[in-house]
Amino acid sequence: MHFGINKLVISLCFTLGCYSLFSQPRLSLVGPNQARIGMSTTAKVQIISSSIHGPARASIDIPQGWSLENYPGESASVSQTGSQIKIVWLEFPIRDTLEVVFLLKIPESANKGTYAISGYFDYISEGKAKKLAIPAHSYKVLKYYTRVQ
Repeated sequence: MHFGINKLVISLCFTLGCYSLFSQPRLSLVGPNQARIGMSTTAKVQIISSSIHGPARASIDIPQGWSLENYPGESASVSQTGSQIKIVWLEFPIRDTLEVVFLLKIPESANKGTYAISGYFDYISEGKAKKLAIPAHSYKVLKYYTRVQ
């Protein structure tokens, strides 16, 4: 009977999305596909996990010359050094999904082209330091927006 209960709990967790008990956090980085020179654009890091407790840090690498314009984040310390943004939580918020949305300013001196942002997420799990890559997101930077057909 005890084995049957464990099997039922595991089955329910996988069926109902209780993934955090058995896997590492899932990370994504999204934003618009196009951005304009001299304007601001958004970036959103999504962290899906209810198993992170304690300190954590997201390090986001942005193109040279871009700057963090706004971060209305909760319970985190945010800083930018050169082309790296660091978001540090002394105590990571307890919830299944955390979305970190911020504005990035593209300088007037930027050239047209495709630019990527990416990063890493560091956290503690079972007393061990863990580091996961945050998948890259690319922006097509234009002088003017173009219509998508």
